[in-house]
Amino acid sequence: MVADKENRAKVAVHLHLYYTDMWAKIADSLSNLDVCDWDLFVTLTQSDALLSKRILEFFPQAKIFVVENRGFDVGPFIYFLHQIDLSDYDFVLKLHTKNDKSGCDSQINKYWLSREMWTGLMYQSLISDRRTVLRNLHLFDKDADCGMIASRYLITSDFGASKNVCRGVLSAMKNLTGRYPPKITFAAGTMFAVRAKLLEPIKNAYSLQDFALSDSAVKDGTLAHVLERVFGCMVVAQGYKIKGSSHNWKFETAQPLKRLKHFVWNTKTTARGYRLVKICRIPVYHRRVIK
Repeated sequence: MVADKENRAKVAVHLHLYYTDMWAKIADSLSNLDVCDWDLFVTLTQSDALLSKRILEFFPQAKIFVVENRGFDVGPFIYFLHQIDLSDYDFVLKLHTKNDKSGCDSQINKYWLSREMWTGLMYQSLISDRRTVLRNLHLFDKDADCGMIASRYLITSDFGASKNVCRGVLSAMKNLTGRYPPKITFAAGTMFAVRAKLLEPIKNAYSLQDFALSDSAVKDGTLAHVLERVFGCMVVAQGYKIKGSSHNWKFETAQPLKRLKHFVWNTKTTARGYRLVKICRIPVYHRRVIK
């Protein structure tokens, strides 16, 4: 499927372009998909004639949709699923724009990540270069158990990553499969490549109107955050595995210094909206910042 030009993988690419100024950079990475047959579907939250023109100049067959700002990047993804026949594609590639401006670091799988690092790891694992695209396609091709590919650093089963939405995830999985998952495993950040057929149950169960209007102040607990986990859980529930892509040695070698920094000085906004500052793990400041 990968090497034979007459029988190349067919990929549906969904890009939710919320931060529209990131288009030029993303377009450069999308060019690496020329090793497969792909269709581009772009969702915007407001009409932009100039941007649409630039997208069509890059990819004349692109389908561009203006959708309500519901469910962050997940609601538009569900909308996109309803615009295609999943049986027409081998794989779906889900991409979006993440705010990579400076802010508090996040921790996942014991790694500390800035917003810029988070975005970089997701794109690096999927479309950073042609070799990465080919490696992922070969992994799908040679490993029949591989259902989803994402950054190895962002695939997690850590309970702490899902504790605020655990009840919602379990309820959704019960409705979708008739049983609860033994654990919640997912690709944090919601960028991944997945076998198209595995999305059919989610497509049939949800629509864009199921999501509340997005609010940048909402940190966790929405349907979008629930489905972020459900995407991974549904891959596993259908007998497949989530595989990690792309070692990043620069990122790994920087982690010891990151851990030291966060031991000495750590600041974050809690799920309840409090700003918390710790020095050597001792809380020294605690104040409500989100009502």
